[in-house]
Amino acid sequence: MFLRMRSVVLAALCVALCLLVGCVISPLRNGSGSSGGGGGGTGLGRLYVSDLGNGEILRFDHALSASGSTAPGATFTNINSPGAMFMDTGNDVLYVIGVDSNNGAASVFAFNKPDTHTGSALVQADRGIFSTQLVSPVDLSVDTANDLLYVADSNNGSPTGFIQVFSPASTSGTGSAASTPTRSYSLNFQPVAMFLGSNQQLFVADAQNNVNVFNAINQRTTGPGITTPGTITPDVVLTAGTATLLNKPVGLQVVFNDLIVSNSGDPSIRIYGNANALTQTQAPSGTISGSATLLRNPAHIAVNAATTGGDLYVLDNQAQSILVFTNISSANGSPAPRQITGNPAISTSATGIALDPTR
Repeated sequence: MFLRMRSVVLAALCVALCLLVGCVISPLRNGSGSSGGGGGGTGLGRLYVSDLGNGEILRFDHALSASGSTAPGATFTNINSPGAMFMDTGNDVLYVIGVDSNNGAASVFAFNKPDTHTGSALVQADRGIFSTQLVSPVDLSVDTANDLLYVADSNNGSPTGFIQVFSPASTSGTGSAASTPTRSYSLNFQPVAMFLGSNQQLFVADAQNNVNVFNAINQRTTGPGITTPGTITPDVVLTAGTATLLNKPVGLQVVFNDLIVSNSGDPSIRIYGNANALTQTQAPSGTISGSATLLRNPAHIAVNAATTGGDLYVLDNQAQSILVFTNISSANGSPAPRQITGNPAISTSATGIALDPTR
């Protein structure tokens, strides 16, 4: 249970006591303490941006309307190599790929109630999920209905990679021991991005510019790739080429049965209809590109599906901005985005993005 600081005086007393008796700071918070004060969510949107180079996570408040030079409402500091993120809005938990400072292991950190922190401070994770079977994770997703954590691992840039599944997602990493995946899928390609749809479709972009689709991934509970690594093959491969126009896909989302892909090779966003029935050479139904879009190096993306047609949030570290495109399901051409630049500016080493539109 978290104790919230209710006054500056109490905070000062706690700091003084810490200095008097000596505090040991762990990279993980044990769940019984609190790091920083803060109020509840405003319902105006919380946008999280991980900064790999500076070891920080920035939280921008009022994200559903923020524009221009916007100071973060909170900065989580001293986080070792934060990367891709996933926001479990229902349980108010932020999952972040990183590296455990104690053992140097690739890990997934879980921050409970990240919307309650304010200011710039060390915010310790509530849980750290690390495993000898995690080598170089690149993306993650949580099946909140079945309490499963999926982690895509590029295997140090090998031609092949893995999907590791941890269960239950809500309690894995509670103690100090390493976690063991409940399922381990081998891939015959190197994954670079991943998204789990609500209908149990798993979309995985690879280093060869394809998007691999695994249908009913939750039903793959027998055969190769379950308790021991075994290669699983996709049901459909959206293949790179002149038809699909995929070019270094690095961000995946699905909204209103449309697959949204950010491409860094030719800075663009491409939309593919009928995500539940993609074909190998399917052409995009819409493309966002051109100078007016401000896209320079689009990376990870997030969606607010509560708006008409959905709002797409694009992290672009070369533009040092979050670019927001409205009505994404029918977007096409060169629309001008709403631009969140940060204050100070979003770093060129920014890596991951996650959105909580409910707080």
